[in-house]
Amino acid sequence: MGVKTCMLVLADTLFPGEKLESIGDGDLSVTCPPADEVHMGCFPGVSVVAAKEFGIDYPSRLARRFIDAGGSGTVTLHAMHSVVDWFAYAVWANGLLVNANLGSMGCGHSLAVYAGRCVGIGVLVTVVLSM
Repeated sequence: MGVKTCMLVLADTLFPGEKLESIGDGDLSVTCPPADEVHMGCFPGVSVVAAKEFGIDYPSRLARRFIDAGGSGTVTLHAMHSVVDWFAYAVWANGLLVNANLGSMGCGHSLAVYAGRCVGIGVLVTVVLSM
């Protein structure tokens, strides 16, 4: 399967029922794309996906369809927001949660207020599927 075919199949798997269309080639430097875009890259053994759907308050509550897409491999959710010093991650192996954490450097703001919101620069929201 070619790279573009891999991305189309993966996009259909992760976002069923969505009308998706290619916006062209690019890179993965935009890790928190606009709500109406999904950025992804498929490489041998790993796929990287950036989408608003991954910016959630509790990383361990990632929608099951995203975890299932990893099959018997590893799924890693990584989210951070440098403006409010917030970070979260979760790792699933063979579909089972093996580690998750979130935290803040104590900037005085509630995590519930800022968690997963893309309100400024320095935002990273990605899921890595290792197969």
